[in-house]
Amino acid sequence: PARTTSTENDQQLAAQMKKKANETNNLKLLVQKEKKLNKAARSIDVKKLCFPILSENYIRELTFGVYQIKQAKSYTSEHLDQNGNYMFQFVLMLPNLIQIRLQSRFASKKIHNIYIEFVRQTSNRNNQQLEPIKSWYCDCKAGARVVGTCAHVASVLWYLGVAIHDPEMLKERKCDKFMSLCQDASDS
Repeated sequence: PARTTSTENDQQLAAQMKKKANETNNLKLLVQKEKKLNKAARSIDVKKLCFPILSENYIRELTFGVYQIKQAKSYTSEHLDQNGNYMFQFVLMLPNLIQIRLQSRFASKKIHNIYIEFVRQTSNRNNQQLEPIKSWYCDCKAGARVVGTCAHVASVLWYLGVAIHDPEMLKERKCDKFMSLCQDASDS
C-alpha cells in the first residue's frame, strides 16, 4: 500500500485549521441578533458593489482545498440563465455586508440566505487588502462553519470575485458539453 508523507505545507494547513476551529462565527451571531439589518437592506447593481477581485488560489485558501472550488463552479453553472447571469437575489445590507438569497439545487422551495462581509475594492491597486473577505455565514446545515465555507458561499465568492471579471469562465458549462454529445432519437 502507498504511504503518504506529511509536508511542511500540510503542517501549516493543519495549524490554520486548528486556529480557525476555535473561532466563533461572529457574522452568524450578528445576523441572528440584528433582525433590523434586513430592514435596512437594499438591492444594488453588482457592478457598483466594489466587491474585491479574488483569485481562485485565495478562495482555495479560504475553503481549505479544491473541493469547494469545484463545487462552486458547478453550483454557479446551475444558477446561470441563458445570458450567463447568476440568478440570485442580492441585497447590500451595509457598505461592506451583502445578503444573497439563493435557491437550493436540491429542494426547489428551499432558499439559502448567504451573508458575506468584505473589504470594498478601491480604484487604488496599491491599497490591496491581505484579507478581502472578512467573514461569511450561510443558513444551510454547513454554512456557519469558520473552517472553510459551504458550497453556497464558495459559489458566490467565485462568481463575484473571479468569474464576473473573466466572462469566458462562465461560457463553457458542463451541461452544454454533455448535451452536444447526445443525439435526438427522432433523427435516427
